[in-house]
Amino acid sequence: MLVFLIQVSISGAAPFAYITNYHSNNVSVIDTATNNVVTSVSIGPFPSGIAVTPDGTKVYVTNQWDNNVSVIDTVTNKVPLQKIWLFQKIIKNNHNSES
Repeated sequence: MLVFLIQVSISGAAPFAYITNYHSNNVSVIDTATNNVVTSVSIGPFPSGIAVTPDGTKVYVTNQWDNNVSVIDTVTNKVPLQKIWLFQKIIKNNHNSES
């Protein structure tokens, strides 16, 4: 999955691409001006879907195995926020007994 983000810094505009690495459980941040990976952000297991907020300050990444979403702060490229759970897993033990 490929997402481009324009991040404005003191040094000027620098474009970044956020790429999910499904089997590595992280997201690579690529500087598209140099085509170099500038960092990798550790997130939940099996990241797949990815989206960027309209203002470019956050990247949302779905973690397929955990059924949650990690939120990356694009200024720090860290996951400072608690994960967003998509649903609660409910396990019921049904005991059927015959009289």
